[in-house]
Amino acid sequence: MRPYCGALDKLQSDKARLFDVTLSFGYLMQFWEEYSDRIFAEGMISRLQVRWYSWEQPLLLFSLILHPKYRMTKFNSLMETINYVTFGHWLNYYYKAWIQKNPTKILGEFEKYRTKQYPFDEVTYTQFQDNILAY
Repeated sequence: MRPYCGALDKLQSDKARLFDVTLSFGYLMQFWEEYSDRIFAEGMISRLQVRWYSWEQPLLLFSLILHPKYRMTKFNSLMETINYVTFGHWLNYYYKAWIQKNPTKILGEFEKYRTKQYPFDEVTYTQFQDNILAY
């Protein structure tokens, strides 16, 4: 129960963000995949998967991809569907869905982010000392 308590404490705080939810899902999945009681672990994994599928998964994944500290580092590199090209398509989709206009520059900005060009470079990000995410 400790992994759940730790994750729930984090998620119930006033400062929990979407990337915290995503990281918690990953942490709990990893924990249960390594758990010795396979029958119990598979039951818990099944419950996590049901919950995961009920969420808007691309948004959860975007919360890590667009986080300057994590980008693509938290994903299994063997997963072919988690890459900047695929998420460029999702970025277009969400832009159109939320703004009701066709994007004209967002993929260019996304490419600057991917290649860590200003203002998405490490030097600019670190000057905020993690305060960029405070609200």
